[in-house]
Amino acid sequence: RKEDRSVLHMPEGHPYAFNWLHVNADQVENAYEELGPAFFAEKYNIAYWAWELDPFPDQWLDCFRHFDEIWVGSSFVQRIVASVSPIPVIVMGAPIAERPDPGITRAQLGLPDDRFLFLFVFDMLSYVERKNPFGVIDAYRRAFGSEAPHTKLVIKVTNLDRFPQHRERLEKEIESVSGILIDRYLDREVLNGMFHTADAYVSLHRSEGFGLTIGEAMRLGKPTVATAYSSTQDYLNVANGYPVGYRL
Repeated sequence: RKEDRSVLHMPEGHPYAFNWLHVNADQVENAYEELGPAFFAEKYNIAYWAWELDPFPDQWLDCFRHFDEIWVGSSFVQRIVASVSPIPVIVMGAPIAERPDPGITRAQLGLPDDRFLFLFVFDMLSYVERKNPFGVIDAYRRAFGSEAPHTKLVIKVTNLDRFPQHRERLEKEIESVSGILIDRYLDREVLNGMFHTADAYVSLHRSEGFGLTIGEAMRLGKPTVATAYSSTQDYLNVANGYPVGYRL
């Protein structure tokens, strides 16, 4: 939606000795063609890549040739990328910005004031099989039933309209536990308010390259339930959250 203007105050051009490209491997060749060889020439080139699955795809192996090193968000991604990389792969983590409470109420968000709210946020473009909202709904059903008097499951999703084959199932499943489905983009301030008003965060993901929403919930001190696999193992453990076991 191009509504983020937070970097427009920065100088343009690239007069520095280092280039840092926050461009994933699948888009590297497109970026190289657009920027041109001169952009990379006589520079120390670094890419920050996100990736979620093991192994690393063979069709992206040529992307390494444009860079001197790769930065990644977690030790999980480092292990996968480093296993095929001819250059250093460095864990740099990911920043979790402080999100002040904007003072938005549950009523303004259309959420009940008298329930313990479990929240899950995801984007359909990140693949429904990986984000696994149906696992969250099934777990909630097994824990609380279909008409829980004291709790409520809230799933906030974007780009659901692009996947009509999943829309009907997701709407039906969330209705089966009397949950709330929020299907639209929200301004960052409103989304911050949603995180603040939730009582707990749940993500039964099947793999994460970092797990930013999980980290954001934990940054706010929310009790957080998440799969004990992949990148979330770097920061979620039994001392600070609720890791969930899994079978590959």
